[in-house]
Amino acid sequence: MNTRPSLYMGCLLMLTSFGLWVTAAEKEVPPALEQTRNVGTVLGIVSDSDDGHPIQYANVILLGTPLGAMTLDDGSFRISDVPPGTYRLRVMMMRYQSNESEPITVRADTTTCWDFRIEKFRPELTGAELELVGSEVQVEPSDVLCQIRPGKKVFKVGDRLEFQVRLQNLSDKTFYLVGCLEGSQSRSRYPYTYWVISGPDRCSESAVATWLSALDDTLDPSDFVELRPGDSFDPFGCSEGLRQGSAREFGMPFISTEYSFTQPGHHSVYFSYATLARGNHEWLGCSFLLTFPEEVATLLKQVPRLELSCSMEFEVEE
Repeated sequence: MNTRPSLYMGCLLMLTSFGLWVTAAEKEVPPALEQTRNVGTVLGIVSDSDDGHPIQYANVILLGTPLGAMTLDDGSFRISDVPPGTYRLRVMMMRYQSNESEPITVRADTTTCWDFRIEKFRPELTGAELELVGSEVQVEPSDVLCQIRPGKKVFKVGDRLEFQVRLQNLSDKTFYLVGCLEGSQSRSRYPYTYWVISGPDRCSESAVATWLSALDDTLDPSDFVELRPGDSFDPFGCSEGLRQGSAREFGMPFISTEYSFTQPGHHSVYFSYATLARGNHEWLGCSFLLTFPEEVATLLKQVPRLELSCSMEFEVEE
């Protein structure tokens, strides 16, 4: 993976500078509103219209007021201290189309709910663009072994989750896969590379591993790994392809996450990797800023369209 400054973060800063990044915490509420006691609350969830996946970091603003909120990791938002009245909500998120609600009525000492399902921004695609991804290689999901295993034999309360992931080419073809990029784990760009942990305390999706801070938003040849028959691949970009001689072993570094176990009991982790982009724009974190070098476009033709998943189960002790 390369270590150039993150254009993804640059895009966020651009949105901030244009006044689009709005949260209740960042906007001052006029004293008159702070002193209002008869106020209501607006709650809701923002999700993807395609798969229902909750969208984190979307901005929801109450039009005509300085009030707003940013969605949490479960897609939920909460706008408090809303004076009674009729309003519209607007939701904005990078790579998604903005959306406005129907008029909603907020009453004192009550909670009003409104959920959004928003669509990804999809520019018109040319015929050449549609034929780009995976056009030169056909591989079935059964041709790629997807494995995940815990980093410890026994986890204890307070330990961080660690695991290893391996994708292995079981076919007789040579193809390319792309390592995890900034935005892959939130499914805002391909390849989708994410994990979900379930346990006694909660079900949590995340995926920001502690060492991933150097990821940037570009796509270049160094993000691709060639997989010959028998080769293995770590999608988080920590290692290079392994040859046939070591195919029986994981040989991958452990991924140390920011998730810590808080309760003992049975836990499971679900992992998914997908390259089902419908065009090259879905590989970009900021499609209006980036274009493909010719070499990248050539490599994308050799990335098969796949959706892979696997899971592991383990116990956490006191």
